[in-house]
Amino acid sequence: MRDSVWVGLIQASVSFYHYRRGNIRGAIKLMTRAIAILANKRRRAHALGLDHAKLIDMLQESLEQMKKCKPYTAIQLPIQDAELLAVCKERLRTHGYQWGNPDMMDERIVHKHKIAQSQKKSKIYAPK
Repeated sequence: MRDSVWVGLIQASVSFYHYRRGNIRGAIKLMTRAIAILANKRRRAHALGLDHAKLIDMLQESLEQMKKCKPYTAIQLPIQDAELLAVCKERLRTHGYQWGNPDMMDERIVHKHKIAQSQKKSKIYAPK
């Protein structure tokens, strides 16, 4: 289970989260693990509608950018399944986003943990 395609995709996602928030060390560590897992999951990636070769290339390029401490840049999953791509585009459209927008992430999501910690502290120190 620890080497499933899902674990690899989640680790890549969390790596980007760390990268975006400036935790380069954590981002590199997780991206390295993600690539190691996903490199051997060609058939599973294709079954999910992803272009495996492009995915690995994108993740390796992102890892190199992390190692050079370059600024965060968003990637777009290389979806090769036309039906899946159409569903993704429509879902984004209904939420007010456009497919291909390089970085449409809400800052509340990016800093979710920081906001949650701040709210927790304010509850602890709030007068009763």
